[in-house]
Amino acid sequence: MRLYFGYFWAETGWGKLHNLDAFAQRFAGWNIPYPHLSAALSAYTEWVGGILLMLGLFTRLASIPLMFNMFVAIVKVKIKEVTGINDFAEMDEALYMFVLFWLIMAGPGRVSIDHLIQRAYSRRG
Repeated sequence: MRLYFGYFWAETGWGKLHNLDAFAQRFAGWNIPYPHLSAALSAYTEWVGGILLMLGLFTRLASIPLMFNMFVAIVKVKIKEVTGINDFAEMDEALYMFVLFWLIMAGPGRVSIDHLIQRAYSRRG
């Protein structure tokens, strides 16, 4: 799950970074403050966060800004389209937030750099 989801975020972030002006224009259209800075920050959050998730490095920490990205997307863009619980339940961004929350709670798993670091520290102490 972590590898797949991390790849998804890294790919979307990479695409946004390579079309940053258009992405910033969308931010301006959504009335997000400082659209160029916000778009760059959002794109880098997705790209770097996705890479960290794939590696299993700082998994819990990397999930937090990705969740914040989705929270902003829901509040500033998607909530206008929600007319009931069904609309909210079918929203991709809400699902992404739940998956990220699950990663925060469950952690990266055994096949991760986080796990290797934890094992190395537990052997020392």
